Amino acid sequence: MDILYCKACAAEALRAGPDWPADAPDAEYFFVHGDGVVTVGADRQDGPVIGTPSDRWLGYCRDTLGMPVPDVDGLSPQEQSR
Repeated sequence: MDILYCKACAAEALRAGPDWPADAPDAEYFFVHGDGVVTVGADRQDGPVIGTPSDRWLGYCRDTLGMPVPDVDGLSPQEQSR
């Protein structure tokens, strides 16, 4: 199942997170997708910065950035309750 949710986030907030790559491009903001993948553009193919998010990164997205990160089945808690 493809996760279509993504959120533009200020680079400063993302750089503060765990596992942010030191060689990430210099940008003002990045796009964080529903599964924790981070890209330069809104499309998932637009320059992945974090292509395989760690559990620490997913926790940061959920707890600090307030993003609904889906569980292993690919559905967010909101979608599971429908």
